[in-house]
Amino acid sequence: MADGVFLLRVKKLVGAGIIVAAAKHNRREIQCAAGASASIDCARSGLNQTLVGPASAVEVGQLARNLMAAAGLGRLRKDAVRALEIVFSLPTETHIDHQAYFSECLGWAGRYFNCPVLTADAHLDEGAKHLHLLMLPLVNGRMTGSSLVGGKSQIIAMQAQFFAEVASKFGLTKAPARLSATSRQEAARLVILELKKRGDSALSSPIWSTIRAGIEREPGPFVEALGIIVAPIKPVKKKTMAEIFTGKGKGPRVEKRSNPIGLMPSKPGLRLRQNMKAYPV
Repeated sequence: MADGVFLLRVKKLVGAGIIVAAAKHNRREIQCAAGASASIDCARSGLNQTLVGPASAVEVGQLARNLMAAAGLGRLRKDAVRALEIVFSLPTETHIDHQAYFSECLGWAGRYFNCPVLTADAHLDEGAKHLHLLMLPLVNGRMTGSSLVGGKSQIIAMQAQFFAEVASKFGLTKAPARLSATSRQEAARLVILELKKRGDSALSSPIWSTIRAGIEREPGPFVEALGIIVAPIKPVKKKTMAEIFTGKGKGPRVEKRSNPIGLMPSKPGLRLRQNMKAYPV
């Protein structure tokens, strides 16, 4: 039996100071001190685990600078990709050993991207257990973040490879194909129903209307996070105008005879005599 849908996402981080900012988030150095978002339970943040990397966010930033300096890199462009953030997430309801799974995810990322891992932090203080990796896209002395991520086809191929080599072995399944409008409505309904069943705190949040709008607009991420399986719904095919006019309708087709304009219906014999007078032989 499948244990839910796997989630793998990659984000390119751009801008000076972005590595330290991302590390502060992943290490929870700022959230619980300044007020965490509704999804973070600060009482459980002590359960989070650091698998790789220095103790503090500032040290993570220094590690990145040291690695780039050792490679002979100077000042980077403003739009340069300074780090990749990869997130591996498990469904909320799962029996998978998260430590074993995240260990496999970490090893796979190192092989696939083949660049330094700055940090690896497992978050256990949110609804779905997930792993954040910060990687320095330094390959052969060059920063190659954009080429490491690639376009849509490369990302799809990356997810397929991860599924084959890691996720499938833990009993996880692929996310369904892009939802049709009908399936999207059904997915949003199932997400809201699941939140109500769990008594999720989001329902009583002052920004619930905004959250609900996001669910209805794009339920995919919520479906993945909650481990909901949405069966694709085949949309009802609408008839074209040509099909409407030429269709047989609900009953048997009956061909109606129409009279020429200006002539009233008449008996067969009378109609024949009238035609003979009008068109003499």
